[in-house]
Amino acid sequence: MQTVLDADGTICVPCMGTPLDCNTGTTSVLPCDDNPATINDMQTVLDCDGSVCVPCMGTAVDCGTGATSVLPCDDGNACTVNDMQTVLDADDTICVPCMGTPLDYNTGTTSILPCDDGNPATINDMQTVLDCDGSYACLVWVHP
Repeated sequence: MQTVLDADGTICVPCMGTPLDCNTGTTSVLPCDDNPATINDMQTVLDCDGSVCVPCMGTAVDCGTGATSVLPCDDGNACTVNDMQTVLDADDTICVPCMGTPLDYNTGTTSILPCDDGNPATINDMQTVLDCDGSYACLVWVHP
């Protein structure tokens, strides 16, 4: 609104209106990206000048909703190989803990070592040992 002098059209009070804000003006909800740890990010802006009314935010991602990667790791177990873990790409949260494929007597390194099976009827007793942890596979007896 402005005030004009009727006699000659002189502007007495210049044209001005009530400024629009997020409560009085039209707004739009627009996609945005505030950080990689959220999805479906949206913000509300004032249409007349693009002012942000509601800051960019989204739904936090987790191992079920976000992108993940399977990465090599070390599970600390000498009796496993091909150790891998699954992590959330957004923040490296561990989704599936580090674990490997267990070695056994067919896949791991073994040694044949002398032993005493306690049977006096056998001599030169030998056992197969899984080298990574020293577990016994079986006893092999050599009879006299």
